[in-house]
Amino acid sequence: MDKRTEDFKKYLERSGAIENLAELSVAMFTDPERPSNDSSAFIKKYYKIDERRDSISKKDDPNMRNEYQRLTRENEQMRKELRKLELQRDKLLAVRVSNKIARRRQSLMRLKR
Repeated sequence: MDKRTEDFKKYLERSGAIENLAELSVAMFTDPERPSNDSSAFIKKYYKIDERRDSISKKDDPNMRNEYQRLTRENEQMRKELRKLELQRDKLLAVRVSNKIARRRQSLMRLKR
């Protein structure tokens, strides 16, 4: 598995997407009234997407829209910062492991002499 795939898998685990999909799968499996050919209808019903969309559009006003856009931008900035910090953490861990391996090799070389 390449690094990009591994990173995406870690993201799915951290974000809770795998858990959500598992819960959705169980709900779909156990629901006797699940649609036979239209899983998207079941998903919309399960997550109450249409109800949420209706409630948002009814409450939609310029202040809420502006606040939503501001929060969306802020969220994206925080996600970018988090990705940077995670990369820094991963690099630091790699350096520590590499240094530890180098020290152990040196110790082994000394013991062999």
